Amino acid sequence: MKKRISKLLYLLMPAVFLLGGCGTQKEDMVPIKVGITDDIVSLDVAGTKDILSETVGRCVFSTLYTFDEKLNLSPCLAENAEQVSKLEWIFKLRDDVKFHDGTPLTASDVVFSIHRAMNIEKAEQSLLVIADIEALNDKTVKVTTTDQMNNLPTLFVRTSTSVMSEKAMSNPDYDVNKPVGSGPFKVIERTERKEIRLERFDDYFGGAAKSRYLSFVVEPSEPNSTAMLLNGKLDVLYRVAANDGDYLDLNESVNLYQTDSTKTELLILNPRVAPINDIRVRQAIACAIDKHSIIDNVLSGFGKAQSSIIPAPILGFADFKEYSYNPDKARELLAQAGYPDGFDFTVLTFDSQRKKLMEYLKMDFAEVNINLNYEFLELQEYLDIVGKGTQMGSIMSWTSNPDPDSTLTQLYSKAGHPTVNQSGFTDPRVEELLEQGRMEINTEAREAIYQEANQIIAGSYYAVPLYQPAVLVAARADIAGVCVNPQGIFCYEKLYRKNQ
Repeated sequence: MKKRISKLLYLLMPAVFLLGGCGTQKEDMVPIKVGITDDIVSLDVAGTKDILSETVGRCVFSTLYTFDEKLNLSPCLAENAEQVSKLEWIFKLRDDVKFHDGTPLTASDVVFSIHRAMNIEKAEQSLLVIADIEALNDKTVKVTTTDQMNNLPTLFVRTSTSVMSEKAMSNPDYDVNKPVGSGPFKVIERTERKEIRLERFDDYFGGAAKSRYLSFVVEPSEPNSTAMLLNGKLDVLYRVAANDGDYLDLNESVNLYQTDSTKTELLILNPRVAPINDIRVRQAIACAIDKHSIIDNVLSGFGKAQSSIIPAPILGFADFKEYSYNPDKARELLAQAGYPDGFDFTVLTFDSQRKKLMEYLKMDFAEVNINLNYEFLELQEYLDIVGKGTQMGSIMSWTSNPDPDSTLTQLYSKAGHPTVNQSGFTDPRVEELLEQGRMEINTEAREAIYQEANQIIAGSYYAVPLYQPAVLVAARADIAGVCVNPQGIFCYEKLYRKNQ
């Protein structure tokens, strides 16, 4: 991982308020424009699982709990939570929360939202541990689980469990593109594949956002988005392409921010399709990849090679040497599997920023006679195909919560949605371990549980971890308040222009 002495992501830029009269009305009307690489799937976050929908969704909606910039679990809409028995939890709600339409948050809204998240077509299957959820009074919610789950509040960090206004959503004229949330911003307008315009919600319980307007601008082209930042058409790049990192770091008109991430780039292998159904073929694919070359040439050094399904420093991390680069072994395994001359291998992805990665993978695979074909799809088309399980391979990234249950349950268990558990991985022992991990309190015991699960999953070669990229964010020099945690979650309400 490259180091930056003067620009660290965790060093929050001074949150200085410039009081009335220091900026003109015209300046206040200019939005802070954030460049994103693709459009969101939907503003109905209960049915989405993509990182961009989550990014925008966190500006508009709020969850019961959240993670702070150091990945500590923190109350959000919930004031506190108490486990009153093995299967019962009581959540006390804040009494100062309003939705964008002015109505106060009630326990009924929480019950409505969690029920909806559990029952929507693309539901979080891990929420099915909830046997019942009920409102005891306007500010108290009781959750009963089917099994003991000592980390239940971590389920309510996910954007899919955002609390919606029951009153607003019950209106037959409710517009999903102008949702009613309780987050720091409300939606003005969404133009698909172009822009999402937001306005500050002055009654936000966390304090009004520093900037009045915020806009997410869709620009799929990596060079274009960098050029737009440099010429002032964008104020922030949500995610900087690694090969632009050094260039932007040297440019005086912008600031580059960097930290380690909990994100893992994964090559998912689908054993439901031949010849990927042969473990020797999957092992050969893993051995053919020169990860350190990818770090140097694709990430320009802004990342770490990864071999663990669970990334560092998450509980259960382990370094698996089985994934080491060894093209001779790859060729030997392919011959044993009956493919001495290799085979055609098609991999799907949806992010144009992965083009260079795919080119290097193609060169690596060519060394062992695997002919890689890769396709860049629109995000929704990609999700539709992997959801059906017909792909040979796919590239996705996953950002882990501090609790490994979230990662393993969604990516490598029967509870994972097909668009997330893209390999269709299931294993009875892993299911047992996940259940044990949810009930175990002792940290050392949980570590052993998740390391065993990690080992089983790694040994299946259903997924090949490639690397942990650094979190790279760039902003114009006049933008202050930059704050991102290792999950890459941006606190957009803290952003402001220094001249306003």
